[in-house]
Amino acid sequence: MNSSRPPRLASALLNWLDPSQVAAVGDIEESYRNGRSRFWYWRQALALMVVSPIRQMRCKPSRTFGAVSLGWAVFLTLFEFFDQFIGWRFASIGYRTGMWPPFWTAAFICSYVGFAVSAWTVAKAFRRDAGPILMLHVASVFVAMAVAVVIVELRAPNPTPVPHVLFPLVSVALHYQRRSGFVLVPLTMMIVGLFASSGTRLRGAR
Repeated sequence: MNSSRPPRLASALLNWLDPSQVAAVGDIEESYRNGRSRFWYWRQALALMVVSPIRQMRCKPSRTFGAVSLGWAVFLTLFEFFDQFIGWRFASIGYRTGMWPPFWTAAFICSYVGFAVSAWTVAKAFRRDAGPILMLHVASVFVAMAVAVVIVELRAPNPTPVPHVLFPLVSVALHYQRRSGFVLVPLTMMIVGLFASSGTRLRGAR
């Protein structure tokens, strides 16, 4: 028998990613109490990060599409707001003086604010299925960044025109930000979504 408690964060992930499968989560926790290791428990939680979104997409395609569309609408609206009211001011400075760091910094902040608000909105609006739906939303953003980078690389050394509203999405994955967006964007969206939908269960998580 394993007398220690399951890892709290992994346990929260299990319940967050598959809230309707209480029996399955119970079986995993019972197996842990019967001697399975913490590594095994974490492996079940991480496996569910793949299985649960696929099941969500297959069983509730219209709900899933609506949630992902809402997420995109939120961050694209914020990006458009940035372009219309903030970004152009910094861009004009860059064109006039050649000093682009202020624009890049503002776009960086806008990117992560947009992704965070998008994740929060999806998690709040679809609380019942927040885990798997948010994972699919994160995957859609990751794929979009990857496609954008491939297009930019294929066109190099020629410049690739990017619509202003998409610049905060594309820029975080480009080389001058060390492709950091491929790690930081999903991580930001997951953390915000997890706390938005089930923050009370994570207090004190380790």
